[in-house]
Amino acid sequence: MNPNLRRFLIWSGVTVAVGSIATGIYLYYKQQVKLALQYCYKVSNIQLRHFKKDSFLFELFVKLQNKSNFTLIINGYNLDVYLNEKKVANVKSNKAYKILSNGISEISFEVNFDPSKVFDKNYILSLISYALVDQSKIVLHVIGNLIVSLDFIKNKKVKLDFKTTMQEIVNAKPDENVKCDIV
Repeated sequence: MNPNLRRFLIWSGVTVAVGSIATGIYLYYKQQVKLALQYCYKVSNIQLRHFKKDSFLFELFVKLQNKSNFTLIINGYNLDVYLNEKKVANVKSNKAYKILSNGISEISFEVNFDPSKVFDKNYILSLISYALVDQSKIVLHVIGNLIVSLDFIKNKKVKLDFKTTMQEIVNAKPDENVKCDIV
């Protein structure tokens, strides 16, 4: 066999092998990024911290599922919180949360607002009566952004937008699956 042809065939084979490996790695990382940016969540709990005439503080717990093989870091968030479509607070944080690969992690948001500046007295009484009688009439809506990082992607904004009722939160089973939205 001609030595030049032999050299050509060897280098062609090496080039195809390296190209195939590089393509495989690229496709793997592309799929993992896609999975990582599909946020899966469930409001798992809400805890009233205090309720006073001029201050209402509750903590909202959200379970996030990471379906990728990479650990996600939430570097912060900027969220608007609504009760029955009335904006009650803007919640910001730069606290970092680690969302484990192929796992579920829980993060919490503290929401503090002055009810007298947001609702009139009759509306506050309505919310209290709904809380006692019909929790399905209290709708919690959270809209905003999470700042997410992967090993090789830094500080990508991921939109968060979910609605739930107090009844759904109270009746949720702890082992119930999280629901996924594709970004």
